[in-house]
Amino acid sequence: MSAYRALALQVRTQAVNGAADPRALMRAAIGSIAAQTAAAKAWIGPDLRLVLLPEYVLTGFPFGESVEEWRARAAVAPGGPEYQALAEIAKAQDVYLCVNAYESDPHFPELFFQATVILGPAGEDVLRYRRLHSMFSPSPYDVWERYLDVYGLDAVLPVARTELGNLAVIASEEILFPELARALALRGAEVFCHPTSEASSPSLTPKAIARRARAIENLAYVVSANSGGLAGLPIPGDSTSGGSEVLDFEGRPLAQAGQGSRWWPPPSSTWPRCAASAAALAWATCCPG
Repeated sequence: MSAYRALALQVRTQAVNGAADPRALMRAAIGSIAAQTAAAKAWIGPDLRLVLLPEYVLTGFPFGESVEEWRARAAVAPGGPEYQALAEIAKAQDVYLCVNAYESDPHFPELFFQATVILGPAGEDVLRYRRLHSMFSPSPYDVWERYLDVYGLDAVLPVARTELGNLAVIASEEILFPELARALALRGAEVFCHPTSEASSPSLTPKAIARRARAIENLAYVVSANSGGLAGLPIPGDSTSGGSEVLDFEGRPLAQAGQGSRWWPPPSSTWPRCAASAAALAWATCCPG
């Protein structure tokens, strides 16, 4: 495995809750992501291979809408135009692009799921994870037997074998559940992608503590992208802003971000590349003492 850089693209999210044309806002968000990813690739260089976006970066979150309302307003279809446009970004920049979005499913037309999809440099779906532990959204658990009949257990806890190592996803509050991370680690996960939209603080928050714990418990890197602010809802815009970080497999921060929209780590950073310690990770897995 060659060394590479992972980027948490901490961008501001525009909520679509009250928008007259939510799809136009989503297209604008994708356009901004395309421009910023291209700029990051040009500045950082060809060793930028993994780009992680914040939680629900295209839409914000439901704020009182019913399941039916939010599915119609904010859910994207697998293989639909939004995913196609995001796949073109991954292809154009030769990166693995990790995006979190609300998603419809023809097998469950009455629901939506919160999905995290990793798109590969050929534009293909490398991994699709539907969030299991959710406070505000339907979950595969709500239709468990039917979901397993349609997709099987491998789709519930997916791990993608890639040239960057074995990638898995833990969404937002799910970082607080050690069982999920351990289940993914037992399936081979080496890098946890953690899209989130959370309150940050100069002091360690519960989620920040949990990220460190999940890293060291499972000898896995954690790449966590938080929002760079949230507009369009009646809450302070910086309620979810800052704190994106990259942790090594012993829970040590390699890079941490302040508040606001920004690349993280910054282009001039000399932080260790995510796979620079791949040999050390393999050694630590074999010799944990």
